[in-house]
Amino acid sequence: ATDEIYITDLYIQPNIHDHTALLQLQLDHTGINNALTPISIEIKDQKENIVASWSENLNLHPGINHWKKTIEIPNAQYWSPDTPHLYQVEVIVKQGDEISDSQTERFGMRELTIKNKDFYLNGERIYIKASFFEGLYPNKIACPDSEEMARQEIQLAKEAGFNMIRPWRRPPTPMWLDLADEMGVLVVGSPALECMTLPLSTP
Repeated sequence: ATDEIYITDLYIQPNIHDHTALLQLQLDHTGINNALTPISIEIKDQKENIVASWSENLNLHPGINHWKKTIEIPNAQYWSPDTPHLYQVEVIVKQGDEISDSQTERFGMRELTIKNKDFYLNGERIYIKASFFEGLYPNKIACPDSEEMARQEIQLAKEAGFNMIRPWRRPPTPMWLDLADEMGVLVVGSPALECMTLPLSTP
């Protein structure tokens, strides 16, 4: 349950070149008048140390509001399969002194790109070894029966020498993706209609 102003989407885009994170926030203001709304952001490292914070009063109009902010991450530690360092961002929306809504997400400072026909992660060449993953479960079919089950299947892929998992046919659950981030596994998605008769998959 939230008050009349709440977060509908939070997207975090890291940039390793200037050690910043771009936060794009979508807010739904369900009231009928403009509202001066306090927004605060706090970013912590894996040791729960606050590495960056910011606050501002936003003038929100009724309906959907879009807002973005670039925040510097000093001495940024990069995410990689060997060192899966994650930061945690918390966004708090207030009305007066009361919290109207809040959202917490984890993210890694990283960049996967292609250069000279090779893959590069954070500027260093990486040899990708990916495992195909169907992800069918005994009770919930498309969703892991438990976090323990999801953690075990990701760990088995790592122990087999893979650094990437390719879920097939459908998006994996947010919990599964979050565990892959935490455990140091790259993830590549597939088109939802891949291998079906129509529409055909194309480059």
